[in-house]
Formats: sequence, structure tokens, C-alpha cells
Amino acid sequence: MHDFSMDKNLCVNRRDDYLQSSCGSTQWAYTLFITFNVISMYIFTNMFIAEVMQKFSYVYPTTHFTRNDLRSFKMAWDEIDTNHDGHITEKDLGEFLSVSTGDG
Repeated sequence: MHDFSMDKNLCVNRRDDYLQSSCGSTQWAYTLFITFNVISMYIFTNMFIAEVMQKFSYVYPTTHFTRNDLRSFKMAWDEIDTNHDGHITEKDLGEFLSVSTGDG
């Protein structure tokens, strides 16, 4: 920012080719960089966070489980898990799903 705000006493001013000039404007330099920082840090960061939160809403949908739902899940698991080791086999999965949904 300070390079763009070079004072007229310290800059090389080439009137024939403005691209070779090193003069700047203090007011425009501060305006440009403050505006850039506000846009990039606040607006784009908030847009990025909003997009990430929106994507997480697809991954973790907000479903409300009640205690009764959890209790019925535990009872269905206990009914299928005959060894009481916390594991069920793949062949018991269909039976577990039918018991936990109340179809069986």
C-alpha cells in the first residue's frame, strides 16, 4: 500500500509514459487497499463459511431423535444381538431393520 502512495517529492514522474511513472496517490492507495481488505476478509470469508455450512447441512441433516426412538433402537439391537457383544452379522441386518422400524 505504501508503494502505491508514493509522494510526488520521492517519485519518478514520466509524463510521456505513465506506465513507467512511480508516482501514486495517497488517498487512492488507502481507499483501494482498505476496500480490498473489507471485501476479501469480511464478505468473501462469510460467503465461504456460509457455503461450507450449507454443504454440511446435506451431510448432517437435522433430525430430532427422541428418547423413545433411542430406546426402541436399543431394544431392537438387543433382540438381534444374541451374543450380547455389541455386534450383529450381515445376515441379521435385514431382520434388525425390520424390527427397528416396527415392520416385524
